[in-house]
Amino acid sequence: MLQESTATRPAPAVPLVFRRPSRTGGPDHTISVDVADLTPTGCSCAAGQRGLVCWASLDLAASTQLRDLAIARWEAAHGVAELTSAAAVYGKVIKNRLRAIAELERRQQRIEAQRFGLTDLGRDMVARIRAWDWLGITPSAAPEPTAPVSVAVAA
Repeated sequence: MLQESTATRPAPAVPLVFRRPSRTGGPDHTISVDVADLTPTGCSCAAGQRGLVCWASLDLAASTQLRDLAIARWEAAHGVAELTSAAAVYGKVIKNRLRAIAELERRQQRIEAQRFGLTDLGRDMVARIRAWDWLGITPSAAPEPTAPVSVAVAA
């Protein structure tokens, strides 16, 4: 009879759990993270219980905490297989971080648009101004938005 060796079986992974304080004074957000690929998998809040991505999960993905864990995993890796796996996890963490930052920015723009009653054109200008600010371009040096040009044809 074959017996399974317990020495070669990997130990069960301890789930990663992060906490974020509630913005409304309710219970803290408890965000669980997949240990294998360092991706947030759920939150204890009402949105997380309905399968929606809440702000706390996005905040965790956008922060440097998961990135630092991925870098530590890469630094501790030995051999080509471990290095390849750690590099893939690091790449996924960076990609998820950029997506989370973009989603947080979109959500913030929607909130501001509702607060100030912005139209699509106004939201577009706010996005351009933020991009110019991020790139270090002054509004006077920024390119002017192109307007449709009408051409009159002489008869």
